Amino acid sequence: MADGGAACWGVGARGWDHPDWVGSLYPADLPSDWRLAYYANEFSVVVVEEGDWLAGEDLSGLGWADDVPDEFRFFLELELATAVKYERGCLVDRANTTLGHLIGGFLVSGAASVEPDSIQDILGGDVAPSLLFCEDRAAVHLQTQAARRIFRSVGGESGAACIAVIDSGAIESLRDLRAEFDQVSRNAGSDEVRAVFLAGDPPDPDMLRGARTLVDLLIP
Repeated sequence: MADGGAACWGVGARGWDHPDWVGSLYPADLPSDWRLAYYANEFSVVVVEEGDWLAGEDLSGLGWADDVPDEFRFFLELELATAVKYERGCLVDRANTTLGHLIGGFLVSGAASVEPDSIQDILGGDVAPSLLFCEDRAAVHLQTQAARRIFRSVGGESGAACIAVIDSGAIESLRDLRAEFDQVSRNAGSDEVRAVFLAGDPPDPDMLRGARTLVDLLIP
């Protein structure tokens, strides 16, 4: 499995298969199984909810790797409480066999009291430390209204990095989004911000495009 690989401040959404995006992000006549390919034409990263990548026996039948360009990255959500129910290495090997270098990282929650080395040991498999991001429950939410989750890398040769997942429900304008990005930078500190994602039910496609524009303008 590759060590890192996603571009700094990639912009994407939590999930891509949102029926409410039909008519906004997706054309009305677009087949549902073409949505990932269409999404990947605009955005370079996506968060996959735990239930979506653990739903079947394996990922090979979903064809995700065939629907995206080589530089695209999947970030896979995983609760530590779920991971311990599987044989050591099973989940990592399952994802790696199908997605390989397209995996941007595992976003691990519920691991606040667990040492990073222990998390890697629990997951097992061929997983680079730089691809493990643990939720930082101490990340401070100041002066903004949106809920924000920060995941920090366990380690790796590429240096410390973090991922931000922002609930877009309270974001009403690009000004609000800019404030969120400023706070993400403060939360990150000296860490590299690997990617920022908008979550919601569903995230607003126009806000996603605005986020990408802000990153292009503000991030060197």
